[in-house]
Amino acid sequence: ARSYGLAAGSTFKLDGHPRADQNASYLITAIDFRLDPHGATERGGPASGAFACSCSFEAIPADVDYRPRRKTPVPRIAGHQTAVVVGPAGHDPKSPYTDEYGNIRVQFRWDRQGQDNEKSSCWIRYHQMAAGPGWGAVFVPRIGCEVTVVFEGGDPDRPLAVGSLYNQDNKPPTSLPGEAKTFAIQDDGGNYLTLKPDEGNQVVTVYSPTDTTKLEVGKT
Repeated sequence: ARSYGLAAGSTFKLDGHPRADQNASYLITAIDFRLDPHGATERGGPASGAFACSCSFEAIPADVDYRPRRKTPVPRIAGHQTAVVVGPAGHDPKSPYTDEYGNIRVQFRWDRQGQDNEKSSCWIRYHQMAAGPGWGAVFVPRIGCEVTVVFEGGDPDRPLAVGSLYNQDNKPPTSLPGEAKTFAIQDDGGNYLTLKPDEGNQVVTVYSPTDTTKLEVGKT
């Protein structure tokens, strides 16, 4: 091109192209000017003190919305974060708010716009100790439980809840540190299973508050 007034971001109308469908208005998206101090010539020999100037450019149809190439790096989130399990207002706190996969929704600590409800996050997969086709373990955190969240591959769009945490509001079902050796599983209905590993006094206890049903195996 020899139209030296062209500039990136400006438009021009093309006329006289051999293909009639190409004669239209265009938006210049990139342009390259070249000056050659030895390239200008006059009839009969080199031009004195003159420069040769040429330009090339890239353009798109003027009626097409321009979008710059995305160069922003994909965001990555490293490490663990804590969050609180949430659900709809009025939802029974003893009934987990979940879907068919056992996913949960959470409120992140840093989220100042979230309303501590089911809209505070997308469904987040919750890590179980075992998971297979029709078998495994199922422990779905209740609303108000604190969980640890990571992001698969650092991708903010792929959160995973990898565990639950005790805190001042949600304390363990056993008396600590006195019963630190006891292994225990207890639900929020009061059913529990405990394993006491004391040498020579090992006891496995299964208990349900319904009719105060209790079974102990081992040293009693």
